[in-house]
Amino acid sequence: MNTDLVCVHIEAPDEAGHEGNAAAKVQAIEEIDRHIVGPVIAHLDQQAAAGKPYRVLVCPDHPTFLSSRMHSRGQVPFLLAGADIEPTGQATYDEATAAAGPLVEPGWQLMDRFINGTH
Repeated sequence: MNTDLVCVHIEAPDEAGHEGNAAAKVQAIEEIDRHIVGPVIAHLDQQAAAGKPYRVLVCPDHPTFLSSRMHSRGQVPFLLAGADIEPTGQATYDEATAAAGPLVEPGWQLMDRFINGTH
């Protein structure tokens, strides 16, 4: 698949996690969805209608749980969608869903799945 790749790193949910501020973490994620992910997906959907397929990967670089206020180990929620990506049936994007899977083991293989569409 010949496509452009863009990486955007946003720190707001991580900082809210360090503060232990659940409302700020939720607001940050909602704002990211509203102002970044939503418009990007709308644009990509227009491109796909014109024959240019796409893939999107949304994930944090690590979990920062409100309870510990620290970076943690463990599964991170991720959203992977687009051309040649099989739906998993997950309906939410959160730590609880990440803990239930699907898992990508070892984690570095997530990028291969994203770039090459491998499963």
